Amino acid sequence: MSNLTTIITPAPLTVLSGNTTMETAYLVDDYPYGFRLRCKIRYWLEYKRGQGFRLCSQTTNPKRAGEVWNTPKKSTYSMLAVMGLDEAQHVTWTGCSGYDCEKLPAFHELYGATFDADQRKVFDAATDLYARVQAKRAAAQVIAAPAVDPCDTCGNSTAEIAHTTTAGDTVCVECEAEAN
Repeated sequence: MSNLTTIITPAPLTVLSGNTTMETAYLVDDYPYGFRLRCKIRYWLEYKRGQGFRLCSQTTNPKRAGEVWNTPKKSTYSMLAVMGLDEAQHVTWTGCSGYDCEKLPAFHELYGATFDADQRKVFDAATDLYARVQAKRAAAQVIAAPAVDPCDTCGNSTAEIAHTTTAGDTVCVECEAEAN
């Protein structure tokens, strides 16, 4: 019986760097096209300022004469991403979204050495923003202790106040116990 609480962590990617445009894409020469045909496919990691990174792929059409490229397929944007080869030598990608900021240090530890200028800039901005958000959250967590009137008998302001007398005096629990 399997343990459902076990977390399966995929092996890190072998990062493919420099494949950022259609012209500099990573090319796979033998890729399936349907059930019987073969084609070429190219992959690149596109960056758009204000949006992030996304994986793009484009295949050739083996049904047409010459090397005719089909329309590129583009994934959704991720704040920070890398493209690479998995353990089966297939092209894939991984990244961190704006909701995964707590994972940025681990992502940087795995892939930070391979970051290009855009990835480095996004990582630096994201970690700076995340640090500021965490600081604001920590400041909001600090709650000032409520002001406590000191006991009129002993002057202790940290003691638990038992009651206020009809004369308006506050009496702590210890002083009330001594009086009775």
